[in-house]
Amino acid sequence: MTDTRKDQLTIADKAFSSRLLIGSAGYPNNQLMLDSITASGADIVTVAIRRISLEGGAETMIDLLAGDHHILPNTAGCFTARDAVLTAQLAREALETNWIKLEVIGDRETLYPDGEHLLQAAERPSSTATFRHNRQIGDVFLDSSGEEKEGQDQTPQPGLTRAEMKALNREIPWRLIPAAERADFIEAARKEWAEWLRWGAVRPATRSELRALRREQVMPIRCAYRWKPLGQGRRKAKCRAVIQGFRDPHLHLVLRDSPVLSRTGFHIILLFAISRGWSLHCSDCSSAFLQGGAAPERPEAIFGRLPQDPIFSAAVDTSAHGNVWVIVGSVYGLV
Repeated sequence: MTDTRKDQLTIADKAFSSRLLIGSAGYPNNQLMLDSITASGADIVTVAIRRISLEGGAETMIDLLAGDHHILPNTAGCFTARDAVLTAQLAREALETNWIKLEVIGDRETLYPDGEHLLQAAERPSSTATFRHNRQIGDVFLDSSGEEKEGQDQTPQPGLTRAEMKALNREIPWRLIPAAERADFIEAARKEWAEWLRWGAVRPATRSELRALRREQVMPIRCAYRWKPLGQGRRKAKCRAVIQGFRDPHLHLVLRDSPVLSRTGFHIILLFAISRGWSLHCSDCSSAFLQGGAAPERPEAIFGRLPQDPIFSAAVDTSAHGNVWVIVGSVYGLV
């Protein structure tokens, strides 16, 4: 009898019993897709990140496949290296995975790949991970290692667009925060969580609530870290905890109307103040968004899963109440 363990497909630190990668597109219905995947015996199922519905309340492709198969998001539908990289980054945030099947289309009719742009996308620096080429199966995966390389230069590389450089300056991925600066961000994360508690935005979930919890009610929370300039070369570490509101199961029910001052309206105010000789003052309210109430349209409670990065974990002790909390009021990220 053949020892199947010798024929395992191993990528990074994960082993698969089947070397077949099967797609999830082109089926007339979901049941036929699931039956075909099961009959194939494949462990890995590729999913086009641009085909995943982000609307709440409906069963998604991820809901159908999660648990029984390893989901491998791909960049199908991308025609440039830039689009492929951005789609890969979206997959990483939405699905919380560092795996990606990189695809760049060169011809709309034949769907042949664009080798040049594919190579550019694979070699392009990423703000939180590097691309690794797996020669065994000829695809490109995001490096699954979350550890910082000793002595590795974390300075942004040439080749990033101005918009990408500005985005990197606005937010610092936790993996790129030097060890000498982490204490500042740990304190910032501690203050951010204290604000959430101060304004009653969350509360611990009870045992009965956790027992009755459905997966679609839970949305991941992540921390965005950055340096806030204070002038004269001074700065302070900032942390903003943001829930992935696009997963909100009640997204289609919650009213999102909000009065916003238009550019024209702002100019009218300025002109009116100048003509009357008035002085204008601008003020800011700390943690204003957290002071909002819960949406009355929600038919049931929603929950947030606390950030899992080591900076937040060092700042907040969750041993007493766990990682899943009830969202009571307004939090950053809810639409």
